[in-house]
Amino acid sequence: MIMGILKRLKLIVVLVVLGVIALVACNPDEPDLEPTAQELAFELLEGTWRPGIVILDGIDITSNYVGFSLEFTEHTYAAMNAQNLLIGGTWDWTDEVATRINLIEEGKELVIIALTEHLLIFTFTLNRVGGAVNGINGNYRITLEK
Repeated sequence: MIMGILKRLKLIVVLVVLGVIALVACNPDEPDLEPTAQELAFELLEGTWRPGIVILDGIDITSNYVGFSLEFTEHTYAAMNAQNLLIGGTWDWTDEVATRINLIEEGKELVIIALTEHLLIFTFTLNRVGGAVNGINGNYRITLEK
């Protein structure tokens, strides 16, 4: 009879130990390791983009931006041959779903229409004082390619 009780006690101890191990292995307090929408979008955004099409208020003005490129790195961007359309500086996401980018020094928000490995389409409104020297005011839709 004592042997039967010891066997049951041993079985209970083994089951409790296994249960504790299972609970520790499945700790719900551990952070989710899935990447955020911003992290996934940055993987696509990072790099150098070249113009496909530059549209101002519905008119194709791509020929005004020969040699234009836009490079995104983590929280900085550089614009080359942009004719003061974009200057360069720091940026950050405006929303959690990574569809809006704030160009901090320029005070401009880019609204992302499409972002893939090889295609970036965004819109913004330019409303600067100073005329043509500071870019042409209006609504821009820019399509870039990698």
